[in-house]
Amino acid sequence: MPGLVIPAERSIIVAADVEPEKVQEYRQFFDEEVGEGEYSLFAPGFVAQGGEISDAGQAAGKSWHAIIGRGITQAADMRGAAIEHTQQILNRG
Repeated sequence: MPGLVIPAERSIIVAADVEPEKVQEYRQFFDEEVGEGEYSLFAPGFVAQGGEISDAGQAAGKSWHAIIGRGITQAADMRGAAIEHTQQILNRG
């Protein structure tokens, strides 16, 4: 990721690509450049793009935060969707 500037303090990174393989690539890069556990990785769009939160969470590691919007707000049963997505986060391995 040439030309990327990483600040010295704890970094917050938003992963625009939500495929688990790409998230793993981001994780490896930032583990090397910033240090494992020294950044938080936020990832929007897994549900909206048809992915599984648990798969992305496993690829992203401990400092990962799912952003779930449309997967809940556009569901016919928002409560059920919220429960389902929460279970995926809790069961991400």
